[in-house]
Amino acid sequence: MEGKKSGSGAMRPSSSFLVKEREKRREEERGENGKSGTRGERVEV
Repeated sequence: MEGKKSGSGAMRPSSSFLVKEREKRREEERGENGKSGTRGERVEV
């Protein structure tokens, strides 16, 4: 059981990290899509 717990614990952080990375990417993509106008204006300026 301890071994299984260790495996789950090791897998949990990895999953959390992947989820966080995915969320970051989603936020970046959302920012580009949602703030398209703002970003365009900023880029122009």
